Amino acid sequence: MALTLVKQNEVELPDNQVDIVLANHDLSLWAKPLVSAFYLSEEHDQVIQEYVRYHEDALQQGAPQFHLVLLVNGEPATSMTVTIEGTLARFDDIGTEPSHQGNGYASQLIDYALAFCRQQGVEHCFLDASEAGFDLYKKFGFEPLFRYINYVWCK
Repeated sequence: MALTLVKQNEVELPDNQVDIVLANHDLSLWAKPLVSAFYLSEEHDQVIQEYVRYHEDALQQGAPQFHLVLLVNGEPATSMTVTIEGTLARFDDIGTEPSHQGNGYASQLIDYALAFCRQQGVEHCFLDASEAGFDLYKKFGFEPLFRYINYVWCK
């Protein structure tokens, strides 16, 4: 999905008292919502730890990544990654702890990320969206670039 920031719609957000922090110095904080939001299997913890190491390595090599975390009462509720290259930004890893879903926290974090991107001179934002997140991103003005179609062949 893609969004041109100059055309971005204003979104009404809930009035929740939260903090948003940059967690590049502590990716375990950023990873907490991802562990439960994207649980895959018993090996999931290993996969997340490897993913954290991948992001740590990228940061050490100077990758223009920003790992944002929305905290509720000091605990990570929602996290995401913003990668900026010139006037383009990509949003990844948007996940909310299941116990915090439905409270507008992902919307608040995305709104914050869009404002941050504008401050950095970003003009266009991109992300991959699952069916579950499609409506969330559309309310910010993201438009689909294409749709994945998966076919399963059965005998």
